[in-house]
Amino acid sequence: MSEHDQPSTWCVVANVAREPHLEGHDGEMRLGTKRFAPGAKLYCFPVSWGDGGERLMVYGRHRGGTRLITAIVATKWLTGWRAKRVFKPEIVARMKPHWGDSDEARDRAEKTARRFD
Repeated sequence: MSEHDQPSTWCVVANVAREPHLEGHDGEMRLGTKRFAPGAKLYCFPVSWGDGGERLMVYGRHRGGTRLITAIVATKWLTGWRAKRVFKPEIVARMKPHWGDSDEARDRAEKTARRFD
């Protein structure tokens, strides 16, 4: 079966920034986020509440683990925004209801990625 015969979906992908940043009430320096390591690839759900895109629900590999989790992350800690067609079955199952495999879904993902880039 070729890659194009497999189920797929478009979505927005970003990486957790690799630079240290201040976090929390005590201003502690941190690499990555509480749940995701620096450089982690995150699959982003569409913006779904009215905070102007300051935070997004994402799906990615948990820091120091192998399982994929859903979490909410501040978009200011993400970089390398891009639209990507995804073929991994677990990610397709989670993201497809929110994005889709159509040209319209691709355009929406590209527009969202440009917004945050």
